[in-house]
Amino acid sequence: MALVGIKLVTLALLSDDDTILTGENGLSENGLYPVTTEVLGTKSANITNISGAPTAIYGNDAQVDADIPGGTPSVALDFNGLPVAVKYKALGRVNDGKGGYVQGKVPRVAMLIKTTEVKSGNPQYIAFAKGVMNETALNLQTNTNAVTRVDDAPTYTAFGVTRWDDEAIKFFDGGDKNFTEEGMKADVFNGYQAQPTTTTTQP
Repeated sequence: MALVGIKLVTLALLSDDDTILTGENGLSENGLYPVTTEVLGTKSANITNISGAPTAIYGNDAQVDADIPGGTPSVALDFNGLPVAVKYKALGRVNDGKGGYVQGKVPRVAMLIKTTEVKSGNPQYIAFAKGVMNETALNLQTNTNAVTRVDDAPTYTAFGVTRWDDEAIKFFDGGDKNFTEEGMKADVFNGYQAQPTTTTTQP
């Protein structure tokens, strides 16, 4: 299965009981914050350590098996320009009431990445129900005859959750006959309220 592109990254802050925060405490009224083209979207999401390195098992003078430990997935993200409040909330930076931000408690964050399968064109999703974001550096450089931009480039570290058998990553196939986007969101973003389906009748 070959994948192409990044269609959308969606973020949500989690409470201490691992349910999404909504309204002023969260990133939006319903808790979900899609990084849309209106905020310049996502340039890259490099996922590593999905599984650990195999440990060879030998017998009869030959490798006969391998143990493959679970990984601790990490995602190097590159956002073109998150809103200040969203970025700082996701990193746990607290407003001092005077426009200044200092590092506070690092919040738990859930994240969903949408991409596309090349052959079928079906959406594919890579989900993380809980993790943390951090920003280790800002490499600011002078403008020359071209603008030198520094993107938002946090690293996301995923944690296992009980409802996924302590796994830290889950994959969704948008082409599966039993797949629904709202069902996936409810699974990934614990506490998410599915949007009601509305019908329009003609007068």
